[in-house]
Amino acid sequence: MKNFNFKIFFLIITALALFVGFYRPHTPNFGWGNVLSYEILANLSHADIFWNTRIPIFRPSLHLEKILVSGCGKLCVELYNSFIWAICFFVYLITLLLLSWKVFSSKRRYAIALVFLMNVGVVVYSLFFSYGSYVDILYALAASGLALMALSKNQKIRNSTFLTIAIISGLVFIADNSRPYFLYIFPIWLIISFVQKRREVTAALIVGAIFCVPYHFAQFMNTGSATLSNYSGCNIAEVFKPPEENLIINYLPENVNKDEVSFYCHNRLQKIKSYILESPQMALNDALEMPRLLWIIAPPPFVPDVSYSHSQPWRLMAWAILIVFLYLPVVASSLFYVTRAMTRGRVDEALVYIAIFLPMIFAILAHGGWESGRVQMAFFYPLALLNIKSLILNNPTRDGA
Repeated sequence: MKNFNFKIFFLIITALALFVGFYRPHTPNFGWGNVLSYEILANLSHADIFWNTRIPIFRPSLHLEKILVSGCGKLCVELYNSFIWAICFFVYLITLLLLSWKVFSSKRRYAIALVFLMNVGVVVYSLFFSYGSYVDILYALAASGLALMALSKNQKIRNSTFLTIAIISGLVFIADNSRPYFLYIFPIWLIISFVQKRREVTAALIVGAIFCVPYHFAQFMNTGSATLSNYSGCNIAEVFKPPEENLIINYLPENVNKDEVSFYCHNRLQKIKSYILESPQMALNDALEMPRLLWIIAPPPFVPDVSYSHSQPWRLMAWAILIVFLYLPVVASSLFYVTRAMTRGRVDEALVYIAIFLPMIFAILAHGGWESGRVQMAFFYPLALLNIKSLILNNPTRDGA
């Protein structure tokens, strides 16, 4: 009976991954830089893609996208984007199912209820916010992998140095090229490896970072900033508003030179940094502006070029589901396990939670809020997996899982 139930869940997960990946249109990866069309991408050399493109998200993928668009056109690139979304989402969901199954097979009713809530919450969240680029799920998957590797008790993984280095290095490379803030979170993963005294993990993190260095160097040569982001300054300008000028850029005209925008946003970022240092009280008031915080707490569904009203009944129902099934269980269990780890002297476990949750700071301070649902996928998805893993580690099932 259990095998039959597992097969049903497997089929449901496959169908959901295919639906989210292929039925829904996703934001193209290459569009957020100075590569504005498929034609421009096809005419670029691979050297130009590496050295001269100012694209903030997953630039390594452009090499394959160029080959695809040159070979069979726009359709192949769109299918490629959908395929990446579907396969990443499938891997995430199957990991969620496998971890959840260990809890479902136990007789601990509170644990079963908690895991059930988070499973339903993740599915609803996916249907609500899965229209963005595949880097949304890609970062969530990479962060989840790093967290689960850090907490793994599997001796085959812990003792297999080459496998560990290969997996963790790949996860670091993916995370760094998917989200610009990973550059600032990376030191925490190094500290975790030092605390755990796992030299193979430290080596793997360093190897992954070395592979990322060329992309940061190319970004620095092009923009004057090593952070893999073009629009940070303009996004942050949606939050912090120096009184002497309006820095907000929400929509850019089609004919804007994206090279100029990159430098413009970089200059805005420098001015905002000065504003925060010179007027910290005003900057704090900007950051705590209630209407924007409400957008972050109850974000609109992310669909490119579509505007939603806060009062739509189906949105209120979706928020209620997410609060009950995802937000409350994830936040409450996260706080519980962080507190428990600290009281037991497990600093490494607490740091894993901190490394996963840090993107929340960027989600609050880095934009006006209308994309917050898509952005928050970066920590809600990994936290759901991490909480289930912690539940298993702290309350092992009878079979010793």
